[in-house]
Formats: sequence, structure tokens, C-alpha cells
Amino acid sequence: MAAILKIRGITKTYPGVRALQDVSFDVEQGTIHAIMGENGAGKSTLMQIIAGAQRPDSGVIEFGGRELHFANPAQAQAAGIAIVYQELNLSPNLSVAENIFLGMEPRTVRAFVDRKRLKEKSTEILRKLDLHFDPDVIVGHMTVGQQQLVEICKSLVREPRLLIFDEPTSSLSEADAKILFRVIADLKAREVTMLYISHRFPEVFANCDAVSVLRDGKHVRTKTMETTSEAEVGELLAFLASPAGDYYSGCAFSLGRA
Repeated sequence: MAAILKIRGITKTYPGVRALQDVSFDVEQGTIHAIMGENGAGKSTLMQIIAGAQRPDSGVIEFGGRELHFANPAQAQAAGIAIVYQELNLSPNLSVAENIFLGMEPRTVRAFVDRKRLKEKSTEILRKLDLHFDPDVIVGHMTVGQQQLVEICKSLVREPRLLIFDEPTSSLSEADAKILFRVIADLKAREVTMLYISHRFPEVFANCDAVSVLRDGKHVRTKTMETTSEAEVGELLAFLASPAGDYYSGCAFSLGRA
């Protein structure tokens, strides 16, 4: 497959800390690509750069065959890149529909919010992901897992070609995580490319097509799941892998890789 995302020589330094140093790897179109590394490895900084929330000191991001330099997340969204952060960015006092289209509400000719179209368009997005939420339900009344699915719906309004997940199962129950994995499989079937940050080996190896390992701000290696193992990735992470370790915690289930 062709690479939809090419990361070339990305370096980012904060006062006294080099978060990333000359990071380079490719992400193939239509795949789920895991990013793994211990805390402080540079994962979140790299994702923020890709999503336009940070700017690198040097290096370039090529997306869809174009070299892009984002000044803010809005420019990344316009280019087709969206991110679902670990800490959700929803308004708890608004409905599901209002959150999904916040800032992009359909309007009447008099510039009022068109409530009928808002509900219809929200229902359409929910139906695409086979989610059976009432668009009028207040988000603050939902579980954390349900709210995360609303956040994903919100990110799909602009029809992104690249969707980034930051530790998506960290606060989910097993039932909610299963729904998340089904949604991710559905997005992949529709050729949405995904970057998937996680510490959890079972879900990464069950759902992802490739993994890039970061350590101390450097890219260590990128491997397809068919050519690596949990033991090898554990060694690359310089982590003594054991069933009790943090990297092995969490949900060992999925719908399987497509």
C-alpha cells in the first residue's frame, strides 16, 4: 500500500527537554498503525504535531502526497486529520447532536440553528457507526465510554482521512471497549487511516496492522504485526514484559484485524 502519512526528521525541544529527535517513519493508507512507548517517549508530542496542536522545530509532515505545515488544529482538520484525545472535549450540558456539530450547526435562512436538520444529520452519523444513541440525550448523562463514541462522531463531521486515538481504552469498560473496536473496524473498512496510541499489547496486536516504537524521543523501529511479536516489541521498549506489567494490562479482546 502507498503511504498516506510520511514523517520525516521531526524534532521538538522544550526548555531542558528534547521531546523528539529526528523521528521518521511511514503510515500506510487504510491501516491501523499503533504508536507505542513508555511515558515520556514522545508519543503525545508527535501526535500533537501531526494534529496541528504543536509545531516541530525541524522536519516535515507529508500527508496525501503534500508537505504540510500546520499553524493550528483547524488547518490539520481542513487537511483531513482529526484526533480523539484521552481527555474528552465535550460540553456535558449539551445534547449528543449539539456536541457532534458544535461550531458547525446547520442554520436556517435566518441564521438560527436548524434543530430538525441537526437531529437528522446527527442520526445519520450515529447510524453509520451503528450507534443507537438518542441525539437529544444530554452528554453529561452518558457513560465515559458512550461519551468517547460521541467524541469520535464529532471528529467524523469533517470526514477525516486520518484519525488519531490517544489511549482510547484507558477509561473504558470491557463492553464499551468492544463497541469502540467495532467502530474502529468499521472506519478501517471505509478506508480511514488510524494512528492508535496504547500501552496495551493485547489490543494493539489484535487490532493494529503495524506498530512504531518510540523510546526517549527517538524512533526505534516500525514493524508489521505479521513480522513481530509482543516479546520483540517489549524488548524494543526496553521494558521487562510480564503479565503483571502495565503494557500487558487492559482488554485482551477485539473483533480481529480485517
